[in-house]
Parts: sequence; structure tokens; C-alpha cells
Amino acid sequence: PVLEANCLGCHNAEKNVANLRLDNAASAAKSIVAGKPDQSSLLVTMDLQPGRPKAMPPGGPQVSQAQRDLIRAWIAAGA
Repeated sequence: PVLEANCLGCHNAEKNVANLRLDNAASAAKSIVAGKPDQSSLLVTMDLQPGRPKAMPPGGPQVSQAQRDLIRAWIAAGA
């Protein structure tokens, strides 16, 4: 639900900004290093402060800390 609400508008089959799709597991896996949230570009870009280059979502608002913590835990558990 976090990705659906915050990411799929730009990263889907029809509109895959930066060649990143998050609408299926195989494509999403390209931005995730299972077990290593700090090496997963999905989370790294979400953790950047709004307005910084590559911060997601661009222009904010930033995904809440609670939601980022869920993503972090999911990746740490193997995604």
C-alpha cells in the first residue's frame, strides 16, 4: 500500500520514470537489495530530504517516517 499510494503514479507500466517500474515484483526487485535496506535505491531515495537531487517523491511531500520504516523492515526481512 505504501508504494501504491506514493510511487505507482510515476513508476508503472505506462509511465516508468527513470526506467523504474514498481507495479510488479520482477521490476521492483531492481531497486531493492533483499536484506540490505541501506543499499536499496528504493529506500535511499525515499530517505532523501525533499528538494534534494533524486529525492522521491520529487517535490514532496516526503513519505512519512512510519511508512519508510515499514519499507525498511520489509527489505531487511528479505522483501
